Amino acid sequence: MIRETCSETRGTPATRQTACVNRLYYSCFYAVSALLVRDGLSSLKHAGVRSLFKRHYVRTGKVPMELARSVHRPYCFPLGQ
Repeated sequence: MIRETCSETRGTPATRQTACVNRLYYSCFYAVSALLVRDGLSSLKHAGVRSLFKRHYVRTGKVPMELARSVHRPYCFPLGQ
C-alpha cells in the first residue's frame, strides 16, 4: 500500500487525481461508517452506508443538508477512471 501510494505521487496528473479522489471517497465512506457504528447501525455495502446515513441523519436533521451533500459528492466520482 505504501509503495502504491508513493508511486501514485510520481504518476501523471490524471493518476494523481484518481488517487486523490479514491482517498477522499474512502475517507467519507469510513467516516460515515464510523458514525453509523457509533449508533448501532452498519452496512458492508457502500449503497447501504449512503442509505442509512440519509435515513438516520439527513432526513432527521441531525446532519445539515449542505454537509450531507459534501459527504455524498465523493460517491459521485467513479473509481479507477
